[in-house]
Amino acid sequence: MWFLDWKSKWWVDHADQRTDTRVDVEAGLSAYANKQAAILLEMGKRFAFTWYPMLVRNGLPTEWPEGFVMRDFELAGDLETMEAVIDDADDVDDDIF
Repeated sequence: MWFLDWKSKWWVDHADQRTDTRVDVEAGLSAYANKQAAILLEMGKRFAFTWYPMLVRNGLPTEWPEGFVMRDFELAGDLETMEAVIDDADDVDDDIF
């Protein structure tokens, strides 16, 4: 989780590094970098959504970056609902890949 968070920030930080190319190429490179960052964040959110119930149920720590912490379910104590949503989502295709 920490790697996905770090790497997504790395992509954002490097999105505008190339200034020696045409404006349209710079825009394409920036779009590519931002898309890579979004993919990594989405992966982290999906991993957190999948693994969080099991970790909490077994008393394992979830020291993840802020964007991946499942506070709403934790505060509500609604792990059963979260697990049901995960079970329903198992057959859904991943749109980002």
